[in-house]
Amino acid sequence: MNAKQYLKQAFFLNQRINDSLKELERLRETAYSIAGVDTSKDKIQVGSVSDIVGSSIPAIVDLDYYINARIDKYVDKKQEIESQIEMMSDDVLKSILLKRYIHFHEWEQIAIDLGYTYRHVTRLHGEALRTFKEIYEKHVLECPIETVV
Repeated sequence: MNAKQYLKQAFFLNQRINDSLKELERLRETAYSIAGVDTSKDKIQVGSVSDIVGSSIPAIVDLDYYINARIDKYVDKKQEIESQIEMMSDDVLKSILLKRYIHFHEWEQIAIDLGYTYRHVTRLHGEALRTFKEIYEKHVLECPIETVV
């Protein structure tokens, strides 16, 4: 894993958590929606609604547990990455990496925040990655910490 891939881990964890949250919402909607009852038939079957709810509840609980575990890993990974970025001495380069890889800002927003042009920010980003690579190789690769992709 190179330095840029290491920095992007928090973003990808965040995406997976958001995807899981959407799936959880879909499961909850399915479980809590009540199917319409066809009153034109002589017999009304009531078992189908409880079957849907009954089968959805364990899936909801499992997914909720999975999401909470992922959130814990996400928070830990963000803190780990942020502490590595904080080792950099140049505040501008540090700010670019924090805004991009911890706060997930777009390049345009970073340029506005720092008062630079888009092109200058991307140039500085390249410099920031080169500087961070030294820290990454020294502190992360020499003392490997479990990485989550």
